[in-house]
Amino acid sequence: MWINQQGRELHKTFKFAEVGDEDKPEKMLGKIEDYVRPRKNKRVSRFRATQRKQAEGETFDNFVKDLRLLIMDCEYDNSDDMLVDLIISGVRHPKVQERLLDQGEKLTIDKAVEIGQQYELSQNQMKMMRGEEVYSLKQKSSTKLVQGKSHKEKKGHKGSKESMKKEAQVKSNVCDRCGNHHEKGKCPAFGATCNYCKKKNHWFKMCRLRRQSVNKVHSEECASSSTDEGSSDEELLFHIHMATEEGESDNVYKLDDKWLVDLVVGEQKEMTFRIDTGAKCNIMVKSEYEKLQGSVRLHRSSKTLKSYTNHQIKPVGTIFVPVTHKNSTIKTRFEIVNLCQENIISGNTAEELGLVQRISSIDEHSKEELARDCPELVKTTGTLPGHYTIKIDENAEGVIHAPRRVAASLKPRVVEKLREMEENEYITPVKEPTKWVSSMVVSLKNDKVRICIDPKDFNKAIKREHHPMRNIRGLLI
Repeated sequence: MWINQQGRELHKTFKFAEVGDEDKPEKMLGKIEDYVRPRKNKRVSRFRATQRKQAEGETFDNFVKDLRLLIMDCEYDNSDDMLVDLIISGVRHPKVQERLLDQGEKLTIDKAVEIGQQYELSQNQMKMMRGEEVYSLKQKSSTKLVQGKSHKEKKGHKGSKESMKKEAQVKSNVCDRCGNHHEKGKCPAFGATCNYCKKKNHWFKMCRLRRQSVNKVHSEECASSSTDEGSSDEELLFHIHMATEEGESDNVYKLDDKWLVDLVVGEQKEMTFRIDTGAKCNIMVKSEYEKLQGSVRLHRSSKTLKSYTNHQIKPVGTIFVPVTHKNSTIKTRFEIVNLCQENIISGNTAEELGLVQRISSIDEHSKEELARDCPELVKTTGTLPGHYTIKIDENAEGVIHAPRRVAASLKPRVVEKLREMEENEYITPVKEPTKWVSSMVVSLKNDKVRICIDPKDFNKAIKREHHPMRNIRGLLI
């Protein structure tokens, strides 16, 4: 064994239990390991493990890895079971905690890791489908440049030229497709589709077409914008764009869709709009606006539209034009967007034009018509489809219960109720001897007669079919 001068001095301080142990390599390595390894304290290790929480942006696998390292010095009898408890208490996402707790005693460490990985993967896939950023970049160089800039700004005007050069260098290294710093040829936006122009290999925030369309807006302010309805800084737009199947003509699509309507906009220009009762403003695409004659002028828009997926859309401008449907004409405002979608009118505009009507209640006459035309919709009782045979133990002896007495004042109502149940095919009359007879029980609830049976002895002879019924929560997992 080769040890240096310090090792030889340390060897002199060792005390061995038996003579000759100093010449055995395994004994010598054990003494050196006890000297070098730090002292363990399982109380402190357990405290560190319980205080470990998943940080924001930290992956689930890295969180579990740190817990495994911390739990090595805790000296638990069942480390896997304790690791499951630490994952449940320290995981960041409440939905993951809920799914872990739903497993109950069946939860194992492998199942817990699988649930956390599946949730994290599904969240990343959803962000990718929505066009959001899902990647991790090594921005150490750019971070150092920014930190150096802020440090020099504290010193005053000294070195301002150098900071400006570094700032220009940082801006020049920004990718024009994703807007971030990365190595050459590793752009995360490669292959992605822009939500604005629908072209590939760049993101929405770096779309050149969107920037050009915003710069073309006229600088003239509209004097009547303050008096127009919905003049807040932000308008919410909830829109679901429906796609047609391949080979389906637009005419057939318009005829089948009752929420599409043709309106006359401006000077006898007919356009197709979709009625969206959830939208808070009217939308017109730029290609349709360009078909209008020059009498309609485009003004600057101060609105920021937000779709149902929380994507912000900046309008190209806004216009005020008259809209006519049959004999109704109103003057309203449209936000012009440079997107490939349908024109939209809001619920308020559709109500003013008489296209939709708000109904707060249904009168009794409508209920009678509904009961006559659609009796299956108003029927409150019925039977389930199919047949089921109750299996009885062959060795069980039949029990015949004596009939219970019914008050004379209730007999006419009971007979009427039995006939009603027979007409509805809930019960069937039996006119021959049977092995089992259960007594009939009559009760009153809210002045209504209720009839049931007391099959106490019959239930003991039934062969039970054991089948676990899944609840809603079990179906969703």
